[in-house]
Order: sequence, then C-alpha cells, then structure tokens
Amino acid sequence: MMLLLWISLYFLHVVEGQIGVTTCTDTSDCASLSNSLCDTIVTQTCMCVSSQGYTANAANDGCDYDCGSLSNPANGQVSAPTTTEGSTATYSCNSGFILVGGSARTCEASGWSGSEPTCQQVDCGSLSNPANGQVSSLATTEGSTATYSCNSGFMLVGDSTRTCEASGVWNGSEPTCQQVDCGSLSNPANGQVSSLATTEGSTATYSCNSGFMLVGDSTRTCEASGVWNGSEPTCQQVDCGSLSNPANGQVSFLATTEGSTATYSCNSGFMLVGDSTRTCEASGVWNGSEPTCQQEDCGSLSNPANGQVSAPATTEGSTATYSCNSCYTLVGDSTRTCEASGWSGSEPTCQQDSKADALVISTWLAVASTILVVAMF
Repeated sequence: MMLLLWISLYFLHVVEGQIGVTTCTDTSDCASLSNSLCDTIVTQTCMCVSSQGYTANAANDGCDYDCGSLSNPANGQVSAPTTTEGSTATYSCNSGFILVGGSARTCEASGWSGSEPTCQQVDCGSLSNPANGQVSSLATTEGSTATYSCNSGFMLVGDSTRTCEASGVWNGSEPTCQQVDCGSLSNPANGQVSSLATTEGSTATYSCNSGFMLVGDSTRTCEASGVWNGSEPTCQQVDCGSLSNPANGQVSFLATTEGSTATYSCNSGFMLVGDSTRTCEASGVWNGSEPTCQQEDCGSLSNPANGQVSAPATTEGSTATYSCNSCYTLVGDSTRTCEASGWSGSEPTCQQDSKADALVISTWLAVASTILVVAMF
C-alpha cells in the first residue's frame, strides 16, 4: 500500500496536466503527444512531464515548454505576457537609460534565447571645441545641454546649443566659428567710402566730392554681429541758402552753392559798413557776416577864419554855405554839397578887401596928424 502511494506521489510530481481525454495503459499510448507520460496509476491518461518544464497548452491538446518568468533589469522592465515556447519577452529601460543588448528574447525548447540585456545611463560623450571657439556642458547625460561660443572676432554659424537625446547622441551638428566680416560698402553718390578691412572692429570713413557735404555719420564700425553699425550717409550739394537784403541796401548772387559769391550794395544816401562780398564755403555757410547800410554823413564843417559856414544838415545831398565877415571877401566855392564820398570841393577862405586897407591907412594918418598938431600947441 505504501509503495502504491509513493508511486502516485511520484507521478504527481513528475507529470502534470492531463492532456485531453487520451487514455493510456502505458507510455507507448502517449507517443503521439511529445513530452508526455502515461499516468498508469491514478488517471490512466497522458500527462505532460512538468519536471522537465512542460505544461499542457491552452488548447489542452499538447505539451508546451515553459521558460518561466524573467526578472526586470536594473533601471528597466521586461514584458512577457506568456512564458511558454514561442512566447516573446520585450525589454525596455527607464528614461535616461539606454538598452545594451537584445531588446527581445524568445522562449525556445531549451529556454529563453540570448541573454539578459542591461540598462546603462544615456551618455552622449564629450564634445570637441570648434576651431576658434568653445563648447561647454555641465554634463553629458540625457537632457544635458551643450552651449557653443566663438572667440572675439568670430561669429557662430549653426546651432548655438545641442541636447543629449535618449538615443545617446547629441542632436543637431557641430557649428563653426567664422571670422566676422561685414563685407564691402558701396560709395555714396557724389562721395567715397574707405576702409582698410571689413572684419570686426574695422572702421569705414565717408567723404564727399568737392561741392558736396556729408549728411549722416562720417564713420561706421564693423560689429560682432557681422553688420556695419549706423546707416549709409548721403552727399548733398553744398547750398548756403539765400541771403536777405540789408536795410537800405541789396545783396545779389547768381547761385548759393559752394564757391558762389554774394555782393552787397547800399541805396543812395547810405554807405556800406562791413564786407561788401561773402562766399559760400564748403561747410554750407556764408563766410563773414552781413554788412549794414548806414546813412551818409559828411560831418560838421569848421568856420573859415573871418567867416562862417552854415549847414542845416550833414547827410548826403545836404548843402553847406560859406560867408565872410565885413571887409572880407570869400575866395573859393561859397557852397559845398555832401556827396557819397564826402563834402564836395574844398574849404574857401575869407580875405580882407584892398579898398578897406587904404581906408584904414588914411584914417590912421589923419589921426596921427591930429595928435601931432595938438602936441605942438
């Protein structure tokens, strides 16, 4: 009796899972069902050999090998909905980790194919500095950012940043550092621009042809951005503008451009005080200052000896009249006129009359004779 119980327990341990309703009296009756034995003691049916890893399949018409469950890799997972022969297990890694090894394993008659993969932290590796520049990154793991910059005088062409992706590769591509060059500048109309170079820090200087003046910046500098600062100036023809007539006078000019001359004159009776001409200079300003027209004044006249001069006014056109005292005769012009250049003519004189001289002498002789006679008596 004990022997029969031991044999029953053995069969229950070795074989498992009745396959269909296939009855048997010995193992030869289960030959068509691979990996099975005949349970001749208890059920008298074909059973799968569980000790060798076999179990009844889902249809319960055969024995499939069971590879057993798989463990999750460190920092990852494995998914295997079934573990019987022909099943597939799929591996994946947590964010920031990359799978090293096969991503899938198949349950074969001998067990799971291949070997367990590992999950290694994503590392895109260090980046090299570009020529004439630098790249900096605090880390090289997934999500890290690398920033590129260029030396002074060079500008970045391409992406300024790159990110380490889940694939373990930096996205984008390495940028380059090209020398900053703002390019040549065109001459403005009626002028020139000169620069010894067009790289960063270079200066361009503008000038205009004779007769033209610069409007805008006279210099521009090539900046780190590769662009000339400011904007292109223009060369405009020098024009000093029209001039106003002075009070009591006129100004005349044929043009108001550089080199033109303006001439001032005054109305009759007025004289010019200041520059009679002004020239339009390259600065766009008339040189000198506006003259004035002041009324002509010949000034007062002195009385001649033994005479007088009468001049109610001394401005241009006024008349001065001369006269002499009694017994004197005027010698010269009796009148003078105030002209633009001054008093006309010259000052006359007052000379004593000759008859008056004889009368004076005879009078003196008579007086002297009278005095003599009185003295004798």
